[in-house]
Amino acid sequence: MNDMPVQTIEVQDVNMAYLDSGAGRPLIFIHGNYSSRRWFLNQLHDPLEGWRYLAPDMPNFGLSDPLPVDISIEAYAGYVLAFADALGLQQFALLGHSLGGSVAQHIAVHAPERVTHLILLASAGPAGHHTSEEHLSLLEKFKGNRDLLGRALAGTVPTNRPDWFDWLIDDAVVMQENAYTGNAVALMHSDLSGLTGNYPGPVLVIRGELDLPHLITDEIAQLTADAYPDGRLLNMQGVGHSPQLEDPERFKATLASFLRGDGMD
Repeated sequence: MNDMPVQTIEVQDVNMAYLDSGAGRPLIFIHGNYSSRRWFLNQLHDPLEGWRYLAPDMPNFGLSDPLPVDISIEAYAGYVLAFADALGLQQFALLGHSLGGSVAQHIAVHAPERVTHLILLASAGPAGHHTSEEHLSLLEKFKGNRDLLGRALAGTVPTNRPDWFDWLIDDAVVMQENAYTGNAVALMHSDLSGLTGNYPGPVLVIRGELDLPHLITDEIAQLTADAYPDGRLLNMQGVGHSPQLEDPERFKATLASFLRGDGMD
């Protein structure tokens, strides 16, 4: 797999790096924690016909500038929405992975007229995600520790790590230090309970059956799907927290079916 040329755009005085491929209706990919645009390289190299794929590094991540305000899911969502504005995108589909799923939900709930489709991949639920004090302390030890970060990321890609997995570790290492625990705390304070009905569009929740038990459980995924008027859940067998990396061909077919409006049963 080859890397792709990175573009940058100024978004509210923050330089955001992003990848851009394909042509047609826009689909914005929102990465998760300890992550970057490169978690979607398989998709960006092989976009669906009629779709333009955009994958930014959110502020604090990858090659983008630090977030200039306190860390919150709302702040990340604001910058992704401003990124779409800077590119002149009036409407777009959203795909959020892990923490990025919470960011995508905030955009869909607060700007529903902008979002045509919502795909939540191994996403935290509408009420956020709780991290224990013990685990928060562990996250502090990850700072600058490439070995620990590599082992942690490997657990989120349990079945089929790409040859370029080291690139993902490289991107994790450069995440802003205040985000190591700051992102987890932001997820604990994110709560869209009672607001998800604001988004009437189609929602696909995808959970890998081998996801880590402290991340996204069957119950969390089902509650997320049930929270939306047009939500549905797909349990993807044989993969863990990162189906887009572990089985990109099956993931592409799933994405194509949903975007076409096919039934997912």
